[in-house]
Amino acid sequence: MRLKTILRYIEVLLIVGTILTPIIFYFTPLSIFDRFASFGFKELLFD
Repeated sequence: MRLKTILRYIEVLLIVGTILTPIIFYFTPLSIFDRFASFGFKELLFD
């Protein structure tokens, strides 16, 4: 019983993690893409 519930929790966490990780990386200042794009895109958009 316990092993199945643990595996189910791990499965749910993996699914939620794969959905939330791109959202976190695209929409937060911590994003890797933000650092690379900060030279070009931001200056083009906000100038």
